[in-house]
Amino acid sequence: RTVTGTTGNRSSHRSSDVRQYVLMLALRSRSLRRPSLPMHCRSVAVLCVAAVLWLAPAVCRAQGQAELEKLGPALRARLQGLDRSEEIRISVVLDEAALPKRRSASARRSAIRARQQRVLDDLPADALRVGRRYENLAGFAGRAGPAAIEALARHPAVAHVSVDRRAYATLAQGRALTGADAAHAAGFTGNGIVVAVIDTGIDTNHPDLADDLIDEEQQCWCEGDTGSSGCCPDGSERQSGADAAEDDNGHGTSVSGIITSAGGSAGPGVAPDTDIVAIKVLDDAGSGYFSDIAAALNWLIDNHGRLGVRVVNLSLGDGVEHSNALATPCSGSNTANAIRDLDAEGVVVFASSGNEGYDDGIALPACVPEAISV
Repeated sequence: RTVTGTTGNRSSHRSSDVRQYVLMLALRSRSLRRPSLPMHCRSVAVLCVAAVLWLAPAVCRAQGQAELEKLGPALRARLQGLDRSEEIRISVVLDEAALPKRRSASARRSAIRARQQRVLDDLPADALRVGRRYENLAGFAGRAGPAAIEALARHPAVAHVSVDRRAYATLAQGRALTGADAAHAAGFTGNGIVVAVIDTGIDTNHPDLADDLIDEEQQCWCEGDTGSSGCCPDGSERQSGADAAEDDNGHGTSVSGIITSAGGSAGPGVAPDTDIVAIKVLDDAGSGYFSDIAAALNWLIDNHGRLGVRVVNLSLGDGVEHSNALATPCSGSNTANAIRDLDAEGVVVFASSGNEGYDDGIALPACVPEAISV
């Protein structure tokens, strides 16, 4: 047997000692006397044992490297200085292989839940505090310490583990740069279109927006930083119904106004006849977590058809320059997978490229291949 987790000279010396011992056994194989086993079988058996022990260190190194690659770079860096008793917010993506396709939605949800449960059951007791568990996305998010993160990396059903990224409201210029006047002149007002605005919420009493708000469908996923209370209007992490997306920052209200303002107290919106489903995921400082954004998108996968949502607006981002749309988190993260699934069902997702002025990449979620970056 080999011992994993050893590094440096100790591992090298141990491997050398094992090999020398096996070679000694092979050289002394003539002294073995087992009448029931012919000599040529004894030689083959010894050589097989030698081969296994000789290759074992390389196999262990390959396995360790594969486990390490499941952890995002930011998470690996955080783990370096993390005490064994500390917890951090993480996002977990499970392997989607063999899951039913979207056209079998109920079977897919059942398979996702079973896979999530299998992974959670295999973790050490109380090692992970689940914050978000998605019905339509093969993943979950929560708070975990090093022991749970290491166990997740070893689990064959886990594809990727990363730090739960922060998201920030982003908006520099809006209506003036979109050519809205030309669209209005051509008769395009957004009549019959429903847009889901995922942001800081909406001012439900704003005179230019109240008539366009689908009031009973307001939603909030806003876990906050402490883990003991949320940043939804009622102080919880999850709220639904009237006033659930009340804006305590102003950014979401501004974004909704750019889309559908009636033009009373300010200029008319780009599409003033559009209806709005307001979803709050950012707090009063205009920041939040991508686990909550994924939860909102997960809800839309189930409800966009019922509500007639054809467009999703995400005027937010992580502020990071991502130059590879095919790498995590632009592909393969819970947020990216949700945008992919919405796109497959005909829902258009717009996302802010960011205000940082990068010249070699754009922010998440704009970098997701199925999103339209603006």
